[in-house]
Amino acid sequence: MNYTSTRGTVAVNETYALLHGLAEDGGLYVPSLFPTNCLTYNDVKDKNYQEVAAIVLSKLFPCFSEAHLNEM
Repeated sequence: MNYTSTRGTVAVNETYALLHGLAEDGGLYVPSLFPTNCLTYNDVKDKNYQEVAAIVLSKLFPCFSEAHLNEM
């Protein structure tokens, strides 16, 4: 998944965005395209905060598996 600065148009990969935090132009990195229809209420209704966070983050950062994020 690629990320783009809120102030620019240059796309970077998810690893670069995570490691650098802010774009060189001072903008925030946001997904170039947000995943759609990848999560339903039933997916999270019986989960605790940590489990929901792992599910959401695994959708935004596919380089990390949901299982890996649950271990963090």
